[in-house]
Amino acid sequence: MLKREVHTRGVVIARRAAGEGSLRVLIYTEELGLVVAVATSAREERSLLRAHLVEGCRATYSLVKGKRDWRVTGAVGARMSYFECTTDEQRQSSARVMALVRQFVHGDGVDEGLFLSVWEYLSALSTLGTSEVRIAEYVAVLRVLAAFGYVAKTDVVEEFIAPDYTAALLASASKKRSALVKVINHGLGASGL
Repeated sequence: MLKREVHTRGVVIARRAAGEGSLRVLIYTEELGLVVAVATSAREERSLLRAHLVEGCRATYSLVKGKRDWRVTGAVGARMSYFECTTDEQRQSSARVMALVRQFVHGDGVDEGLFLSVWEYLSALSTLGTSEVRIAEYVAVLRVLAAFGYVAKTDVVEEFIAPDYTAALLASASKKRSALVKVINHGLGASGL
């Protein structure tokens, strides 16, 4: 049975205005999958939630199920991916991966592996050097495609499915870059994007 109040880690994928001062926020959560939630008065300057509902923000969100929709009632431990990134390459990479997640993730299906992969990617992004950012993005895209079945689980793919972004994994991905790009392009072609 679905709980009425849920506290879960999540990443803000998108947001738009809803009414005079409220927001309708798309949050990819660990426990509920993709959730569309309303944050009342979140666009107003006095709102404490305002800073936690920026696209790319990672936090633990408190969500309450109403009659028709979810409501955001709180957020703690916010980390703003966009502001943590120090280079344009990191920001652009973050935006591209978030756009891909927005295109693929629909409904409330929960995929813990995919969530952890996106969470860890955004967490590691600000610590990566310029050459590592592109490789980490390849790995993140590969994991998204693999989660939805657009990439066959071959020996090349299996090595990169774990959710972390360690230096050893990125070094291995760098050596197999051309094979990864080929698999990613095939997966994107199969997805119809």
